[in-house]
This record gives sequence, structure tokens and C-alpha cells, in this order.
Amino acid sequence: MSFKPDKEQTPNIIDMLLSKNPDNTIDSDTLIKNVQNRINNALENGYQYTRVIDSSEKFLRKNVFGQINMAVLYVDIVGSTKMSITLPPDKLSIIISSFSQEMSYVIEQFHGYVLKFVGDAVIGYFVETETDQIPAVYNTVACAESMIKVVKQGINPILIEKVGLSKIGIKIG
Repeated sequence: MSFKPDKEQTPNIIDMLLSKNPDNTIDSDTLIKNVQNRINNALENGYQYTRVIDSSEKFLRKNVFGQINMAVLYVDIVGSTKMSITLPPDKLSIIISSFSQEMSYVIEQFHGYVLKFVGDAVIGYFVETETDQIPAVYNTVACAESMIKVVKQGINPILIEKVGLSKIGIKIG
């Protein structure tokens, strides 16, 4: 009898390869479940997200005079200007808050830092150190891929089912 691991037992290869600390690796399915749990909880109990910019501020202050190789990631909602005209403020707030915070969590999962929020956009960066075996750009690309998955499989189903909103799309640069 041969053993074939099922999909739940075999983590996504990108998740395994791009994590600098295997103890902190979260597979894609767990990431999506966590997103949905946080959004459901926020819809039921109000937003209770943590402040994610603190670690970035500390890092930048520590390295203010240094030269650092890094990759920058910008992500925002497609059509947010039209949404701001057509949606009630409470629904727009749910979309932007959920999106911003979940994108921040994905950035942190891939060992990046959140620089700031600008409207519906999140700007993050990924630092490359001399001891890294994987260049920062690989974490950046893997993060972008996960962001797309989080929006499609994590955020959109909750917003459609619980809030009655249509799907949101993102652009990444």
C-alpha cells in the first residue's frame, strides 16, 4: 500500500520555502480561516485590530542612517473612489478597515513591515539582510500572491454573505 499525503497534510511549497522561521509558517488554508474569523469577529463585535505600524517605526528609527536593500509593496482596492460615492459610509468603512488590516497581517506573515496606510492603500516593505538566504523580493512576491488569495477566498466571501457587498478587487505594485 502506498501513502499519498492529502492536501491538508502537505503545506503549500511557497509557504514552506519563503518562511524564514518555520515555527511561524502558516499554510494558506489557515491564513484564510484566520482572515475570516477576524472579519466575522469585527463585524459582530466592532474592530479590535492591533496597531501594526509600531514595529516598522522602531526598525526605521534604528536604521535611519543605514543603507538597506529592500523591496516595497503597494496594494489598494480597485474602484474605491466609485465605492466611496455609491456605498453608505458604514459599509465603506467595513471594506476599507477589513482590507487594510488583513493586508497588514499578510505583510507581517511574510516578515515585512507596514510603512503606512494611505486611504484604502497599504504600503509595506521587506528588508534584505546579509544573513538572508532568500532575497527580499521573493518574500514580496509571495506576499502579493497571498494577498490576492486572502481577498478572493477570505475577505470577499464574508463581505458578500454578511454585508451584502459585491466582490472587491485589488491592484498591487
